[in-house]
Amino acid sequence: MRVVHVGLGDFGLWWCNVLYERMKERKDIELIAIVDRDKDTHKHVSEYDVPCYTDLADALEAGRPDFVLNSTPPYAHMAVNRVAFSHNIPVLMEKPISEDFEEVLECLEFADNGQKLMIAESYRHFIRTIFVKEQLAKHLHNLSSVNMVFRRHHKEAGKYHFDMEHPTLIDISIHHFDLLRFLTGKEVCKLSAQLNTPEWSWYKGVSNVKIIAEMDDNVQFCYDASMDSHGETSWIGDWTFTAENGVARLIDDKLHFHMEDSYFSPDLPQEDEVSDKHRMLDAFMAYIRGGPVPQTDIRDQVKNAAIAEAAIQAAKKGCAVEVQLR
Repeated sequence: MRVVHVGLGDFGLWWCNVLYERMKERKDIELIAIVDRDKDTHKHVSEYDVPCYTDLADALEAGRPDFVLNSTPPYAHMAVNRVAFSHNIPVLMEKPISEDFEEVLECLEFADNGQKLMIAESYRHFIRTIFVKEQLAKHLHNLSSVNMVFRRHHKEAGKYHFDMEHPTLIDISIHHFDLLRFLTGKEVCKLSAQLNTPEWSWYKGVSNVKIIAEMDDNVQFCYDASMDSHGETSWIGDWTFTAENGVARLIDDKLHFHMEDSYFSPDLPQEDEVSDKHRMLDAFMAYIRGGPVPQTDIRDQVKNAAIAEAAIQAAKKGCAVEVQLR
């Protein structure tokens, strides 16, 4: 399959390397063009011997791809999508969908009109995440609550993070909301939220997020996240799942079960740092060929954005709000 890659920031370069290596090793894709509006970034991929452009429209005029991989910063996502969809070309896009919820809904409208858009939500494609979901379903019965704590002292974020209004909620928590929905199989219905930034934080926008939410089947979710805190957790965070017959804890990427009459800690499977990206590419390419809708299709992923939007609105109003798409 022919692909045009857009974006040569930190994540973009990572994705571009994955595409290039796959082209050489698996030979099931052809990287026909690379796009970044900053010409200076083109030097980072000069060894690929792939044409570089500053404008996606020019790249598409030079050769039509089977899909576009959009790894630009969030504020640029929709500009790229609109160009691709105007040519009826499918898009695989890095999360988050957008900082603007109206643009999130615009993406949903594109899908409703037949355009194919998949979000590269990597956490759901981790082998260890899939394993944790299987273990929770196997051992816990009648889930009652989920608690999650996330801590990072993150001063080396991409440049755009420091200018975002909600860097933690929109760019990081979106992973956790997707994990919550994936691991439990339940949706968030209603929530209250507190959003704040310590006066000493290096973030201009809101860096701390606290949420109490009601989920399907009366399951309660408590969430406490910070991007400017010591005592770091893993990027997945520390989770506690409380059920009628026991408790499961995912702490420092280790899974522990404290059951009524036993304790056990199954080993999580390990993998390299790019396997999840290949699984996402496999799923999207199969979809383009007429296969099943990917699990991180836009119509699923808007639900994560709706949780984030509800948190923003709940914090502004000072009361609980329903999680709604429209």
